[in-house]
Amino acid sequence: MKNVHHIIPKHWFNCFSELSRIYIDSKQNLISLSIEDHIKAHEILFKLYKRPQDYSSVFLLKGNLSESRRIWRQLGAKAVNAIQKREQRTFWSRDYQREMASRSMNRENSLELRSPGGKKGGRKRNLNRVFTKKDRFLFYFEEQPVLCVFNCETGTDVLNILTEYKQTPMLRVSPLLTGVRKKCYGWSCEKIGN
Repeated sequence: MKNVHHIIPKHWFNCFSELSRIYIDSKQNLISLSIEDHIKAHEILFKLYKRPQDYSSVFLLKGNLSESRRIWRQLGAKAVNAIQKREQRTFWSRDYQREMASRSMNRENSLELRSPGGKKGGRKRNLNRVFTKKDRFLFYFEEQPVLCVFNCETGTDVLNILTEYKQTPMLRVSPLLTGVRKKCYGWSCEKIGN
C-alpha cells in the first residue's frame, strides 16, 4: 500500500499565507512511498532538522498514536508558554489563574466538568500516602539533628515545616521519606518509633 508523503512537510509552511496553502498539497510537493520508506523519510528529516513534528510522524506511521499525540501536546504547551511570556502572563500569576477560573465557570457545563476532577484531586488524594499522623521522622540538616516531625498527614505538611526552618529549593520530601534518596539539599531523615 502506498502512502502520500509531503516532500516539504506541512509543518514547515506558514499556514496563513495563500501561497503556502496552494503549494502544501500540490503535485510538486507530493510523492508516493511505501509505509517503510515513508517512516524512513521522516526519520531522515528528524535527524537533519531536529523538528519534533517529524519525530511525531514516525510514531504516527508506526501506529503509536499516544506517543505522537504526546509530542504534539508538548509543542502546544511550548507555544502557549512562549505567547504567555511575550504577554507577560504566566500560569502561576494570580490574575491569570482568576481569569482562567472565570472563563471555566462561564462554560455551560462547568459544574459537571469540575465535579469529577474535584473528587480525584486535591489534598485528600495525598492523605496517608507517604506520611501518616502516626509516623515520626527525625530530620537532619547538614548531618546535624534538627527536627522531629510528627502529626502530619501529607508530605506537603512535612515540607512546609522543613521550609519554615530552612529555605531550600526542595519541592518534594517524599523521596526522603520513602528512602529513594538519602540526602536532598542538605536534608536527610530517619524514621523513629512505630
